[in-house]
Amino acid sequence: MSRSSGSGHPPKGAAPPPGSAAEEEWDEVFLQSVPFDGNQTAPLTVRPTAGFTGDPPQSRADILKHSQFQDVRAHIFAKHSSSQWVEIAQYDIPRQLLPAQ
Repeated sequence: MSRSSGSGHPPKGAAPPPGSAAEEEWDEVFLQSVPFDGNQTAPLTVRPTAGFTGDPPQSRADILKHSQFQDVRAHIFAKHSSSQWVEIAQYDIPRQLLPAQ
């Protein structure tokens, strides 16, 4: 996953152009094998290990305004056997607050 960098990050819901200098690598998730049913897979869910937490007395609004709390773009790559990695999709993931677990 990548995120916009620097203080000139895009506003919520807006992401930098793919591959632009405003993107920086943030986290990486790797799935070794994915089971197929014919030409399709079941939906896949991956979760990054990176994230941000707020410390009291920081409010939800304070967290949302923090310069490092940014939207991310997920780049999805795939390969089969010894073939080369190929980017098959990109998804812009808007920032959001999740309840504590």
